[in-house]
Amino acid sequence: MLDGEDIAGSPLEKCLFHTVFLSYALFPHMKVTENSEFSLKIPGKTPEEIKINAAETLKEFELSQFTDQYSHELPSR
Repeated sequence: MLDGEDIAGSPLEKCLFHTVFLSYALFPHMKVTENSEFSLKIPGKTPEEIKINAAETLKEFELSQFTDQYSHELPSR
């Protein structure tokens, strides 16, 4: 339920939010940037908008220095 509306059957591309999974659910064959961009690939967004949004998100979470690394290469905290 979201704002009183059942969204269980709604197509993902119509949802206004996305889930970003952490460590164990990251795609191991993708780098940090690719994992970040994956959740942003929705209709209506240009590749450039996706790259900008992903970069902003990574910066906000202090992950910018890890963009070219795979999940197994990230330091544990």
